[in-house]
Amino acid sequence: MPFKIILGAIIGGALMFGGGYIEHMLLHWGDRQMKSPKDPSAFLNAVKAECPDGGVYVVPKGPIDMAEKTAEEQKEIWNKIGNDVKEGNYAFAVSLKPGKEFAFPKPLIYEGVSNVIACLLAAIVVSMTRPSIGFIGRWFVVMVMALFAWASINASYHIWYHFPLEWVQDELLCGILEAAMAGVAIAAIVSPRERMNAGF
Repeated sequence: MPFKIILGAIIGGALMFGGGYIEHMLLHWGDRQMKSPKDPSAFLNAVKAECPDGGVYVVPKGPIDMAEKTAEEQKEIWNKIGNDVKEGNYAFAVSLKPGKEFAFPKPLIYEGVSNVIACLLAAIVVSMTRPSIGFIGRWFVVMVMALFAWASINASYHIWYHFPLEWVQDELLCGILEAAMAGVAIAAIVSPRERMNAGF
């Protein structure tokens, strides 16, 4: 069984990587909602000046000690944030420190490794299902894991950080395509064994 799990992870990871290529290079689901500022140089200079340390920046941002505020103080803070968002006085940015390396093919290698790790986790879960669910059932389990990840992570970016709904929807399409492709290999290779005793 461990061999099948590893084999399913490797082949599934390769198919997931292929799905990523289709999404980003052919369908542009991963970047069609990303826009460029009117003046890139002015934008970058402003980011470097206001965000020198690198990291994730949000404006407006609630205080760290929000939980220690009174109910009235929290209501006032949320109302102010809500008004700022409504008026368009809101921004979410990721700033990198100078010296960060981004040279091919290193990102592709890291992406491939992360795909194999994701498929390894999915293969482990599939290996613990009951044999009677069959190929379609095992494939469906992988799909459900992808939907779980999207609902838990990507959807929250829209709910809390106001990422465009279109961007979040594209992330859903990406997750579905990658899981559908990788799930075929995992479901075909990783077949659960009958257990004599109940339990893990």
